[in-house]
Amino acid sequence: MFKLLFNPEGRIGPDAFAKGAVILLALNFVLWLGWYVSLGVGILASLIALITVYCWACLFTKRFHDAGLPGWGFPLILLAFYVLVSFVFAPLLSGLFSVSPEAVEAYIVLEEFQNSDEQPTTMEEIQPVIEALGILMKSMAIRSSIVFFISGAILAFGINKFLKTDPEPNRWG
Repeated sequence: MFKLLFNPEGRIGPDAFAKGAVILLALNFVLWLGWYVSLGVGILASLIALITVYCWACLFTKRFHDAGLPGWGFPLILLAFYVLVSFVFAPLLSGLFSVSPEAVEAYIVLEEFQNSDEQPTTMEEIQPVIEALGILMKSMAIRSSIVFFISGAILAFGINKFLKTDPEPNRWG
C-alpha cells in the first residue's frame, strides 16, 4: 500500500488505481469532516489532507505511465478538480443545504472583524472571531465533504476509464 500511494515510480493498471482512489477518497472524506468536529480538528485534518495531495500525484503519475504518458498531467487534474468544485458542484449542491442562523451570525462577526480598522490585542478580543470561524466551518463541513468527494470520484474514475493501458513495455516499466 505504501508503494502504491507514496512512490511515483513505475506504472499501475486500472484496478490498482481504482483501489488507491477508493482509499484516498474515503480518507479525504473523513478528513474533510474534521471541520464538523471542531476548528482545531479541522485545521489538523487539513494539514493531513495536504499529504494526500502527494498520494494523488503518485497515483495519477503511475496511471499516466501505464498509458505511456508522462506524469506531468497532474497539475491539470488539480485545476479540473478546482473547476468542478468551485463552478459546478458547489453551486448545484448549495441549494440542498439550509444555512443555520448561527452560521449567519458567525458570518456577520467575521465581516465586522474584517472591516474593522482596529486590530485585536487580547485573546478576549479575538475569541469571538475564532468561535465564529469554527461555527462557519462546521456549517460548511458536510456540504464541502460531499462536493469534494463527488468531484474527486468523477475525476479519478473518469480519467482511469479514459486512459488505456499500454500493453508493451515503455520507459516507465
